[in-house]
Amino acid sequence: ANPLSGPPGASFQLHMASNVRTYLALCVCFFATYAIAERPRRLTRESLDLEPAQTTSPPSHGKAAAVAYQAIVGLPFSFKVIMALTMGCLLVISIGALLVAKTPDYPPSEEHHEDTHATSPHPISEDLYGLVMSSMIRNLTQLSRGTHKKLIRIIHIKICYALLASNQVLQIYLALFVQVQLVAVSENKIRAVYDKYEINMYGGGISKMDTSPNGYHRGHPGDFKAENFKLLPDDLKDAVCHVPFSQPAFLFAILLVWTLTSLAEFRRALEFHVRLVINTPTAASISEMVEYHAERAPDGNGDNPENTGKKDGSLKATEPEPREAEEGLALTVVGLTMTMKIFVVLFITLPRVAVSTFLLVLGCNWLSSTNDWAGIIGSTVALAFIIDLKSLIYETIAPNHAKIETQSTMVNDVFLKSSTALLPYAGAFGYMFVATLWTLAYVFYLQPVLPDYQWDVRAVCSEYLEGLAKHG
Repeated sequence: ANPLSGPPGASFQLHMASNVRTYLALCVCFFATYAIAERPRRLTRESLDLEPAQTTSPPSHGKAAAVAYQAIVGLPFSFKVIMALTMGCLLVISIGALLVAKTPDYPPSEEHHEDTHATSPHPISEDLYGLVMSSMIRNLTQLSRGTHKKLIRIIHIKICYALLASNQVLQIYLALFVQVQLVAVSENKIRAVYDKYEINMYGGGISKMDTSPNGYHRGHPGDFKAENFKLLPDDLKDAVCHVPFSQPAFLFAILLVWTLTSLAEFRRALEFHVRLVINTPTAASISEMVEYHAERAPDGNGDNPENTGKKDGSLKATEPEPREAEEGLALTVVGLTMTMKIFVVLFITLPRVAVSTFLLVLGCNWLSSTNDWAGIIGSTVALAFIIDLKSLIYETIAPNHAKIETQSTMVNDVFLKSSTALLPYAGAFGYMFVATLWTLAYVFYLQPVLPDYQWDVRAVCSEYLEGLAKHG
């Protein structure tokens, strides 16, 4: 028996612990979402005197437990049922894990960890970035060894990079167009609507009102006149009640979805960089970058008929190859030259991260300024389309032979060793934490759409929106 494997109970306990962490993370995100919806409502009703309140100041950190309790009590019945089922599952899983868990008789080893094993190379990413790197690695290796098809291989590299450049240009163009023609217009419209709302809802005249950093009016909480809402024109009521910030729970949810979408692309870019630049050794020359693994026995055809392969089925890139092209061969990248790594950083990693970051901020601004809830969903889909453009071009335009080569190009994984250690799980949940933190910070502190937003719309719009839902 392998002493490093340990008893089954210990391994099962680790897997159950990971499941418990997953459920706990979901619970935290659920409560955070509801807290976003609850905080503006409490602040609005207290500051506007729509309900009796004990204080006119925002809840302090010392009242966090009371706010959490009120949030749970105020949940709809369906949410309470879901939370009860979730907590019941957590309890059952925890008890089950503790019942089957056992402590190994042998002491823990410093060199090994339970369920630890070295990862094998995996196929490079199947998108335009993987296509370009696969083409460059394969064709440059063949060119360095000598080939009768120099022009074809050079054209192959150029075509693949042209597809990548087209993707980057299209992404930048679409993002800039959205920023100039859509986001700027939406922001101006929603600011004008909220400015009219502030002027009509706060007594005392414009002279007593403050101005936001971009020159729009903001009233003082003590001057708010909730009864003035009935005097507003219907078009202004409809416009202001559909401001995304009037429904903070919905806004938080949609921004969280978009942030996760952007972080997914950022994570793919980071992992692509780690696999090729950090986890791949630096090769002295192009001819030492790869190792071929024959999928069928060499037959002596091609430029180098004297090749017969090796007993283990692998072929060094410096050895003669059975065919001019690597047809029928799986390729493993064993190293990249420093020039190739610099290319990855300058032309793949940095542009990819820059575009993802710009689209994250652009998307948050666009979604926050879209004064139409159905339009917000459509805008989210459009933004996701821009991010996923690389996969669309790859699936639609890339030649099938190039796709096959991409699929059979193996590179080291992100983690050279796989285990049930805490770090990989914590790193994965870290993205969820970052997404939640960014969304909270954006909604309450960083958003430039409505600076100095008063959170004074939701309370007076509740009855109006209920009427629309019932009677249209």
